Amino acid sequence: MQATTFLLAVIVCPYRPAAGSVQDTCAHLPLKPGVVQVDDIRPTSFMPTLSSVEPYSMRVWETGDEVSRHIKSQRRWDEKRSKLIVRELQQFERILGRPAVLLDIGANLGWFSLLASAVGARVIAVEG
Repeated sequence: MQATTFLLAVIVCPYRPAAGSVQDTCAHLPLKPGVVQVDDIRPTSFMPTLSSVEPYSMRVWETGDEVSRHIKSQRRWDEKRSKLIVRELQQFERILGRPAVLLDIGANLGWFSLLASAVGARVIAVEG
């Protein structure tokens, strides 16, 4: 019997990306007060093996939030967990023969959900 690793990550997804893309499909919607859009997020900057992942955008809080501040200034968040999630999702896809599904409970801003979507996983994100 083969042991399989299960990963439950706390992640986020503010929109449903178009098929094959994580481009912000909400780009036509106005930004809410206190929210800014961060463009040109490139996971390849800290995970070179993801060369096929296109840059994407996400929306974050303008002030008062450490995660938002870091994403705005560095265009990344929590490299260690990001790499772990990508590695596990890719392993699941190899084992299952189809894209993995990431369930993000407490999605917050959507960093991990968008990253998972960028590498081809299906994402279910829940935020209160």
